[in-house]
Formats: sequence, C-alpha cells, structure tokens
Amino acid sequence: MYVTALLPYGFMFILLIRTALLDGASNGLVHYLKPDWSKLTDMTVWSDAGTQIFFSYSLGLGVLTSFGSYNQFHHNSLRDCCLFALVNTFTSLLSGCVIFCTLGYMSYISNIPLNQIAESGPGLGFIVYPKAIGTMPGSPFWSICFFIMIILLGIDSMFAGVEGFIAAAGDYFPHALTSKRFRCIFVGCVCITSYLVGLSMVTNALFIISVIVYEELTYKRASIHKPYRFPGWAVKVGWLIASSSVLLIPLVMIIKIFQTSGTLIQRIKTLCIPIIDNSNTEISKFNVITSTGTLYNPDERTM
Repeated sequence: MYVTALLPYGFMFILLIRTALLDGASNGLVHYLKPDWSKLTDMTVWSDAGTQIFFSYSLGLGVLTSFGSYNQFHHNSLRDCCLFALVNTFTSLLSGCVIFCTLGYMSYISNIPLNQIAESGPGLGFIVYPKAIGTMPGSPFWSICFFIMIILLGIDSMFAGVEGFIAAAGDYFPHALTSKRFRCIFVGCVCITSYLVGLSMVTNALFIISVIVYEELTYKRASIHKPYRFPGWAVKVGWLIASSSVLLIPLVMIIKIFQTSGTLIQRIKTLCIPIIDNSNTEISKFNVITSTGTLYNPDERTM
C-alpha cells in the first residue's frame, strides 16, 4: 500500500516538471491559481467544493474509522488529522498544477481559450489529458507514466474502500472472520463482486457512471442525449435508491430509542454514551464525567 500511495507522487512531480516547460503552461497556471472572487457568490462553486472535500476525505464511508482502529489507544489522532488535511490539500494543489499546465499547453497549440478546453468529470482524465500528452515530444513515455499513475491511484482508492467494508463486516461478525482462510475467501468474494458491478460503469462511454455520480450530484434531471430527458417517475425512483442508505440512519435511531428503557430523555442520554469494551484494560483505567455531573466508571457500566 505504501507503493501505491507514494509512487503516484513521483509520477506527478515528473509530469509537473515536464508540463511546466511546455509552451503556454504559464497561462494554465495563472488560470488555475488566480482567484475570481465573484465566484464566491455562486452556490454551485460551494456545492462542488463540498463534494470534493467529502470525496477526497472519504467522509461517511468508514475508511478513516477502519484505518484508525489499528492505532494504539494513546495514538496522537489530532496530529494525524492535521497531517491528513495538509497532505490532502497539497495533493490537490499538485495535481491541479499538473493538469492546468497541460491544459495551458493544449490551449496554446490549438489556439482555443482555456476555459473552453477545461472540463470536469471523466472526460478530463481520459479524453482531454491523454490527447494533450499525445502531442508532446516523447509522448509514449509520458502516456505510460500518466496511466500507471491513474492505475495506482485507482488501486489505492480500492484498498481504502474495501478495507472500510471489511472492517465493518469483521466488527459485526467477529467470530466468523477470525479464521484467516475464511477472511481471505470473504475478501476475495467482495473484490470479485465489486469488480463485476464496476464493469457496468465502463460501458457506453462512461454513461452509467456519469448518470449515477455527476448528474445526481448536480441535482439535474438525467439525460441520455441533450434533447431527451428521463420521465419524472424515473427521477423519483433514482432519488429513492439514492436516499435508501441515508434513511437507515434515522430508522435505526428510532428502533434503538424504542428498545432502550427509561424516559425519552434518559433513552437519548443512554444512547449517546459510547459503548466501551470492558476487556480493554487501557480504557477501563479512566473515569468519565457524565452530563449529569456524576462520576462514570466504564468498568461499572452494564448494557
């Protein structure tokens, strides 16, 4: 995993040095780094920024939680969070410089304004950027570097996504996944199933993934071609599927409230207290002050 996580940085630095020496690269960097303060009033910009933050930090996917569960109890998590945010920001800026140096070069050789060349989505990584690399001197070498970087980034992302699911399944079925053999079989089945489902995302010129991800996130009615729009019932079915995972959160909350004894306020307070494993000797050394001001010892708690 260290290879798949660190090697793309080497490729990005190599591509940055090469693309920065191309004609028009400076125009691309100026376009990328020069702020347009008027865009701050556009809610689409804030929506795109929030989407990028949630995606790059893998928030709500259980990835950070599953990776953090391997740390020691007294591990400095605050330091890791700060480093994670800084590295993530640095990576975004670095990749943006590489992309816009190339787009500036593309704008220069095609004599087309840069804002007409730049586009978001899969088209940038798999159409515009490879086309620009194909016009560079020594294009086969740079194309190999670029696509190796893309493959490593994809594999590294899959490591994180699969680990988040495997860790959750292991916590829910601890006895079933203690066997290394069964765990390997289970992980293999998850990977194969994910691969088969993912095959549908690469058919028909990335149409399915563009509908599921990009048009859904922009809250626009999905379309196959610009003149045709899906009927209203199809949009409602799509929103039902999209909200199905979110609806489980309040549903489970209501179920837990009904299953807990006491008044409504007492039930909510009880459910807000974290469930602590009494077998953890490190945790049991500490006392906690509850919201009522009483001393709470995890060893004395029974659920």
